[in-house]
Amino acid sequence: MKQRGHRRQWWAGAACGALILSAAGCSSSQMGKIAEQIGATAQGVITAGTAPDATGQGELGFVMASRLWGRGLFPEAARLVLDFAFRVVKVHRIEARSAVDNARGNAALQKLGASREGRLRAAFLRDDHYVDQYLWSILDTDWWADNAQQSDR
Repeated sequence: MKQRGHRRQWWAGAACGALILSAAGCSSSQMGKIAEQIGATAQGVITAGTAPDATGQGELGFVMASRLWGRGLFPEAARLVLDFAFRVVKVHRIEARSAVDNARGNAALQKLGASREGRLRAAFLRDDHYVDQYLWSILDTDWWADNAQQSDR
């Protein structure tokens, strides 16, 4: 029950423009456009969406204002979105991508329990040039195992 109240706090924060969380699903480009449109009113966007082909796969996307980095907001918010995706939507696999040179983003994904699966060459257009990205994944079985270990502590 405590978890449910905590989830409501994040959604209330979203209504106040503190952070926008979405489990409805936005593509990476849609998420960027949302962040652009809301500009100064939002501090970040975290989204998890599922593939339209019902394969049980989803994608995690995130962007957060740099002044909020290092405060522990991303892991807390991302865990809520991921927990929703695995528990409610019943996603089997969540993928995320992060630019190879994004040390903070890659570290954050690793702390969430994601496994780095490979390097996608020239996979993302940034500032008129393509950059490589790492492909990360979290499986439902990994999620349940990691969360069981944390609740045992």
